[in-house]
Amino acid sequence: MTDDQAPMVSELTELRDELKVQLHLAGMELKKSYDDLQNRLELFEERVRQRHPENDLKRAFQELKGAFQKLRDSWPSG
Repeated sequence: MTDDQAPMVSELTELRDELKVQLHLAGMELKKSYDDLQNRLELFEERVRQRHPENDLKRAFQELKGAFQKLRDSWPSG
């Protein structure tokens, strides 16, 4: 490796490492959001079992469905 090439490799390596950290943090944030939605789903299921008013359930369903779709759409497509 020449003296001119070393800084290029170093800069790319640094950028790669920064991106790796950002990806890890993004993954943690997605996991936290998913866990929150999972808890909300469990509460919704409990409300259904307890026979909460239909209008309340429909409103809660729409809100939860929207939150799940938003999280799904925020994931990069494979």
